[in-house]
Amino acid sequence: MTSPGRSDDGDASPKANRMERFDDNSIIRMPSSFDFGDEGMTGQKPEPQGLNKILQRCKEEPLVPIGCLLTCGALFGSAVGLRKGNKDMAQRMFRYRIGFQFATLGFVIAGALYYGNDRASRKQEDQAVQQQKAMDRRAAWLRELDSRDRLLKERSRRLAEKKEQPHQ
Repeated sequence: MTSPGRSDDGDASPKANRMERFDDNSIIRMPSSFDFGDEGMTGQKPEPQGLNKILQRCKEEPLVPIGCLLTCGALFGSAVGLRKGNKDMAQRMFRYRIGFQFATLGFVIAGALYYGNDRASRKQEDQAVQQQKAMDRRAAWLRELDSRDRLLKERSRRLAEKKEQPHQ
């Protein structure tokens, strides 16, 4: 027979931590207030990190990365023109670079104005969902406490009944 919180091989397992053994034949799974999804202990969705965050922003505002690529292409073209000694091409590419930078800045500002309200409303919706999840977790936690309390009272009652019965 394994102890609560240990599996047969002796290692602690999350599933075993949620199991409580009462008799040799009955195992009851008790919910835990630490049963969370991907949100972790805070109950909030994790913020995208690294490349995922960049890809998300590129999907939201596709003109900004296009403007950046055009700016880099013009800068590379001006470097090629200078390397070859073609001053006219280099000068034209420098002018394109300035134009593309200006356009990219315009795309950033337009995206901020256009998506600003959308992001704010989405943030409010996320906060409302998080508050609802927190209330649900609290209700589940209270149900868990009630359940454990009833279970302990039932165990105490059964133990008292066993003590009152004469041994045969």
